[in-house]
Amino acid sequence: MIKKRLKQITVASLTLLVVGYGVFAMRHFSKQHGTAVCHAVEVVLADKNNDLLITKEYIQNMVVNSGYNPVGKRVDSIDVEAIEVYVEKNKMVRDAEVYLTNSGKLKVKVAQRIPLYRVMGEGGNFFVDYDGVMLPMQSLYPVKLPIVTGTIEKEFAANELREFVLYLQDNPFWAQQIDQICVRGREVELIPKVGNHRILMGTLTDVNKKLNRLKKFYREGLNEVGWNRYSVISLKYDKQIVCTKR
Repeated sequence: MIKKRLKQITVASLTLLVVGYGVFAMRHFSKQHGTAVCHAVEVVLADKNNDLLITKEYIQNMVVNSGYNPVGKRVDSIDVEAIEVYVEKNKMVRDAEVYLTNSGKLKVKVAQRIPLYRVMGEGGNFFVDYDGVMLPMQSLYPVKLPIVTGTIEKEFAANELREFVLYLQDNPFWAQQIDQICVRGREVELIPKVGNHRILMGTLTDVNKKLNRLKKFYREGLNEVGWNRYSVISLKYDKQIVCTKR
């Protein structure tokens, strides 16, 4: 009984020692961390491809050259949330995560916006991303994107037109076939890569039905009479295709 009691006392004492050391360590290292100085800004880009609108250096310079520059400051005086909000205000950034590491670095994880298509219209030149956000033109962006020309309302570009470009992108045949999209008001005209003709889509309603009719016409019609027989192929009318001879 005495041995059992002594064992219980020993276990309780060891437990108190461990807990006490844990509390001491937490306070000690927390205090140490708070007085530590940030010595660097490290940027991590979440995107795995190399076709980037922004670079690590771009984000790093943006933070360091701003009023939020953390380098040389005590870590407990750095407002990481404010820096995160500041980075996310950049139009080319979709999401950012900012935090301090135990080694005294400010880490900035960034997910960039990915352009879906390029607008070269009367209202200016810009990218539209997958979320419908307009991005400033970057002439050095290496990827060839669908080009849209004409008079384009921004609301139309961000919604119906974006959904239409996504539809073309998700269909390998049309992704390979369509070279350019022209917008006139709310009506759309397509310029194909194969064949010297224009395709009048009309409004972007019943897109799937219209393009299925055209695909069938390509296979059963143009393959017989030749791809340069017509100058205009119109899909504007319900359940029919109207062609204008060259």
